[in-house]
Amino acid sequence: MQADFANYRKRALRDQQAAADRAKAAVVSQLLHAVDDIERARKHGDLDSGPLKAVADKLMSALTGLGLKPFGAEGEDFDPVLHEAVQHEGGGGQDAKPVIGTVMRQGYQLGEHVLRNALVAVVDTVADDTAESDAPPAADEPVETEQPDTSDNADVPGE
Repeated sequence: MQADFANYRKRALRDQQAAADRAKAAVVSQLLHAVDDIERARKHGDLDSGPLKAVADKLMSALTGLGLKPFGAEGEDFDPVLHEAVQHEGGGGQDAKPVIGTVMRQGYQLGEHVLRNALVAVVDTVADDTAESDAPPAADEPVETEQPDTSDNADVPGE
C-alpha cells in the first residue's frame, strides 16, 4: 500500500512538471515572432542604442533564463530533426555532406524540446579533406602569385 502511494506521488509530481513545461513552451512559442522582429531590428542596426535595446536585452535575457536556445547557424551540419530545408544546392553525390548554407529563419529549443525548426538552405560539401586543399584561399589569407620582374635591368644578365 505504501509503495503504491509512493509511486502515485512520483507520477503526480512528474505529471505536474510536464504540465508546467507544456505551459511554458506554449507561452514562449507565442513570443518567437517578437524575437524574430527583435533579431531583424538588431541586424538592421536599430538596437545599437536607445530604449528599445534595453527592452530587447531584457526580453532575450528572460527567455534565455527560461531555457530558450537558438540553433541553425551557417556551416552547421544539416539535421532533418532540427532543420527544415527549403532550398538545396549541390549534386548530392555519395561523398556529399549536407551543411547549412543560409539561415532564413532561426530555430529554437526549450530544453530538449524543439519549439520551431530552422528554415535553411542546404549546400552539399565533399566530406574528404582533398576538397579543402583545392578550395580557393579565404579573403583574409594572403595569396602568393608570381609577379614578373619589371625593373629596368631585368634583361641584363648578371645583374
